[in-house]
Amino acid sequence: MRDAALAPYFMYYDSGGFLKSWLLDTSLADHVSNLGRNCAGGVSGRAMSDTSRAPNPNFSGHWVFSREASTLSPNGADRIRSGHMHIEHREPNFRCQFRYDFDDGNHFEGSFQLATDGHESEVLEKGRPSLTSLRWDGDVLVFAGREQGTIVLRHELLDAGKRLRISEQNRGMGHDQDNTFVFDREASSP
Repeated sequence: MRDAALAPYFMYYDSGGFLKSWLLDTSLADHVSNLGRNCAGGVSGRAMSDTSRAPNPNFSGHWVFSREASTLSPNGADRIRSGHMHIEHREPNFRCQFRYDFDDGNHFEGSFQLATDGHESEVLEKGRPSLTSLRWDGDVLVFAGREQGTIVLRHELLDAGKRLRISEQNRGMGHDQDNTFVFDREASSP
């Protein structure tokens, strides 16, 4: 049995605007194994020979939610008062632990762990299939999830890595939301 703190989670807003999560039933080891199988037959010449591209950004660090700098949809994310996250990013492994505190005193916390290889993983949530992936789009790391609707989270570093912006788009889950979450790197963070 896997350590729950290391298990991958997916978070989303339900039709009532409440932040929810579910435990993914695939492990990072599955992703790494698939990556190894995909590369065993050969790697494209572009991937092997393109040394002119800068390495992907590293999102590792302790991040503090900035409500003032964020743009949050009403009846959902706008109820977040504060939050923080810790990211461990060692390409292709991406692990995130987070906590959000709401205006009403409640909180939501969880974690997820995925590989950045773009591999789509199928999981079951209450008997329904769901697909998730994490992939690069230039310097932006894109999380995508599909179940009853879709969620896309675009992670990008700003201000020389001192600020993290996560642009969220939710569609088809009871009410659509577009949110921009902004986090500031803690001073003691790498």
